[in-house]
Parts: sequence; structure tokens; C-alpha cells
Amino acid sequence: MSEEAWDKLHDDLNGLFVGPLAHLRGRIMHVGSIAEPTYSVDEILTEHHLDRMAEAFRRAHGETPRAAIYSIWSKWYFSFVLPPLLCSAILLDRLPPFRLSDIRLKLAPDYKIEQVAISQATALPVSSVGGRFKPLIEGNIAPFIEFWHSRTRVSRRVLWSNAGTLFEGVLRHLQKEGFAAPGLGEGFALMDARMFDDGARNHLFSPVTYLKIDGERVRRRRVCCLRYLLPDGVLCCACPLHETERRRAASVSEPAQGQRQ
Repeated sequence: MSEEAWDKLHDDLNGLFVGPLAHLRGRIMHVGSIAEPTYSVDEILTEHHLDRMAEAFRRAHGETPRAAIYSIWSKWYFSFVLPPLLCSAILLDRLPPFRLSDIRLKLAPDYKIEQVAISQATALPVSSVGGRFKPLIEGNIAPFIEFWHSRTRVSRRVLWSNAGTLFEGVLRHLQKEGFAAPGLGEGFALMDARMFDDGARNHLFSPVTYLKIDGERVRRRRVCCLRYLLPDGVLCCACPLHETERRRAASVSEPAQGQRQ
């Protein structure tokens, strides 16, 4: 990567990641500027790293089934890697290097991601022709899910739901903050489409639903992320199991037919 190419990409991203997007600044860095080791997703999926990931997670949270650990790590991946890429695709009409082969990850001791390292700075222009987000889905999200599923056995359904819930959350954040760009509407249209134009199934279709509960609009995932398997038993704020708990509580508080006065 030439220094000039990196400086241009770096300046473009820093110019975008201000105000309500300031939390995304510094996530994507040139690999040469990161002194600590970085790892490809394939390297992280070796037995050595998966064992260390599980160990670190259990030290922090207690004994937890590996399926839950690996599902939650995939959420960490999507929540760190996808937002800067999605915002760039929507607001700059181009993608920084995004394929799994383009990126390496700097990890904290607890195995959370601290930075995304890239070794080249060629940004890919995007357009609505053929789908603004199709390259990102095919080059990053889908291969990550296949790798992760094949090595950890976490179901594809859970992993696609983790990706889709994050994707939808980024769109809602941009909408809430008043951003206006054609890509934002295209993102919501993607969430509403069962199929792509070429007939391929859209695994990101409708990952969340919105319910009216006690007069409030509440966001719910359609597929649970397995967070409930942690020792504390706490449900994430969008967990579909909240409705199961509500129904269970209602049935317990409702007196049996024969006991009603």
C-alpha cells in the first residue's frame, strides 16, 4: 500500500466518522501502524485460539457452553467490523478493503477486537446496480459465517441473525441521526426482500421485528443469539425470549379456571 493511498483513505474515513459516527474512528488501520500481532479469521479459528477465546470468556463470565461463546464472539465481530464498512458504503458510496482476505484483526487479551488491519487501500465503488451491499455480503459476511459454522458448529441461522440484527441496527442509527442518502433506503429495502434480484435467497431478510408492548415500540430479534446460556441468565435487550418469559409470567399470575371467584 502506498503511503499516499492510505493517507487518502484514512482522511476520507476520518472525515466521515465524526459526530454521531465518531465511535467508528480508528477502527480501520493500516497493518503497518499496528505493532501488536494481528490475525486473519482463519487463524483465529484454529483450535489454539478457540480454546484461548473460551478460556478468556469463562474467566470473565463463568462456565459457559462453547456454542454461546462462539455465537457471542460472532456478534463482537459483526458489531466491530461491519459498522464502518456499512457507513462507508451508504454515505461515501464506496467500500474500504472488506473481504476476509483483505483484513486482519488486532485482539485484546479477552479476545475482543480492537482494530481492523488492512494492507492495501483500494476502495471499491458501490452502486445500486446489482445491489449496493452484495459485494460486502458475498466477500465478508457469507464467508465469515461459513468459516465460523464449519469450525464451531454454531448454526448458520443464528450467525445470519447476528449479522442481520447488527446490519438493521446500523440503518436505524443512521436514520435516527438524520442521515439522508440513497444507500440508506436501499439498506431498508434489502431487509424487506426475501430474495435478491438474481433469485438467490437473502439470509438478511427481516432479522428483527417491532412489537407494541404496554404502549411502547419494542425491538425483538427473530432468532436468539444464545446469550441466555451465560451463567447470569440475563437476556439481551432484543431477545425473543422476553416474550416467552412474559407469557410464562402471565400464565402463573392467572388463576386456574376452577379457582376463579
